[in-house]
Amino acid sequence: GDKTADELLIAGRGYANQLEGIVKGINNSQVVQEINKIISYLHRIFNHIAEKPEKARKVRRMVNFYLPSVVKILDSYEDMENQSISSENISSAMGKIERSLPEITKAIEKQLDSLFMDEAMDISTDLTVLERLLSADGLSDKDSLNNKNNNRTI
Repeated sequence: GDKTADELLIAGRGYANQLEGIVKGINNSQVVQEINKIISYLHRIFNHIAEKPEKARKVRRMVNFYLPSVVKILDSYEDMENQSISSENISSAMGKIERSLPEITKAIEKQLDSLFMDEAMDISTDLTVLERLLSADGLSDKDSLNNKNNNRTI
């Protein structure tokens, strides 16, 4: 229902689908593993945005700038890997991509994690309040232990 979120979801899922196509043409198992992690993180990100469209702005930069570059780079990697010749330039470019891929994966994982930061802070705050209320009412085991230790006479 949110136009901005819908547009980002369509574009983002399109990039994830492109990566799914690219990964099928790559033979390097480490590269395949990294791309599959990226795809998994992207699906989780976009599923979360579908549930909470108000968070779409948090992934706008990733969808509009980072993902097109990632798709382009990995598409080039697939093309280079499938060349019938092996040159120094091709090997060098492929090596750079292979070394950069874990960093790209980590960045997308951080993007996913940042979507849950607000919820984690809300849960932490709720738990702290609940623990204090339970303690104030004498319903916490922690409180019972503290009171027993404080009531001991030496």
